[in-house]
Amino acid sequence: MSAFLQSLADAVATGLAAKSWAIAGTTVERANWISKGPEQLVVPAIVVTAGNRETVRIARPSQRQNDYTVQVYVAQKVDTDAEVTAISNQAEAVLDALMDHSYPGVTFPTGTVSPLTVTIETNPDDALNERNVWRASIVATYRFFA
Repeated sequence: MSAFLQSLADAVATGLAAKSWAIAGTTVERANWISKGPEQLVVPAIVVTAGNRETVRIARPSQRQNDYTVQVYVAQKVDTDAEVTAISNQAEAVLDALMDHSYPGVTFPTGTVSPLTVTIETNPDDALNERNVWRASIVATYRFFA
């Protein structure tokens, strides 16, 4: 995995960690893989991981478009509909924070602007339903030209 992609994910995690979240106790961390069980999700977790890079040649001889993705996992163990509503709203707030790209004092790799796209998938693959864990997978795509 490229150092650039790692640096991009590090900056996103630092920016999200500097934000205030509606649910008290929310944790934000940068990880290379996610390994959280229900017992660790009593308070909401926001975990940022480096995603993928897609390179497309857009002109000859060597002009390229590089799309880098950063993946953001939002999860919490929930017991009530009110908790589901709160964490769902918080996931939307994470999406909005990514699109706003307003992180004072955070240094992003040179040339980084707000993401081109941000997508959210709630409860992918119905995973962890049996353990009352609500989760969302958010993918932010950043475009660079080289």
